[in-house]
Amino acid sequence: MIRITSNLKAYLASMKEVVNESREQTERDIKDACNEMVLRAKETTPPLNGEDRGKNTVTGDLAASWKYEYKCVNDDWKVTIKNDIQYASYVNDGHVMKEHFVPWLYVDGMGVLARHIPAPGEPLFGLTVGTKTESVPGYNMVEKAKERFFESYRTIRENTVKQTQERLSNGNNN
Repeated sequence: MIRITSNLKAYLASMKEVVNESREQTERDIKDACNEMVLRAKETTPPLNGEDRGKNTVTGDLAASWKYEYKCVNDDWKVTIKNDIQYASYVNDGHVMKEHFVPWLYVDGMGVLARHIPAPGEPLFGLTVGTKTESVPGYNMVEKAKERFFESYRTIRENTVKQTQERLSNGNNN
């Protein structure tokens, strides 16, 4: 028969506590890296570098709509960045530009694209776009955001591990 001394029981209990704390810390680290990822997506979404709003964008909703989700199943983490704006993939990946008519779109007195809200019965007007450009390159916001996630997570985890090692080497489990 093997007897477990109270010191060993206390040690095993503290190790179980460390494992549970580690899972909670991992989730906090994932959240921090996800926040960095979304920040990077917003930073790389047009308009960029002081471009005038309206030159390539009308509302700014695309940049404001980045969000993340994460979940853990059996210690396997899945992180997703997403944007529910209908045209997000076109801005991210680029697209072929076909000539088409956009109702109620016009260029205002400052040369900025604007949308008109029509009154009932108002005659239709708008602009034909895509006449000079065959394709529009993507901004690759998702790829840049993923890179930021991995860079941030690696740095955050290295700091977490270092702090945990220091705490354990000092004999302090809290």
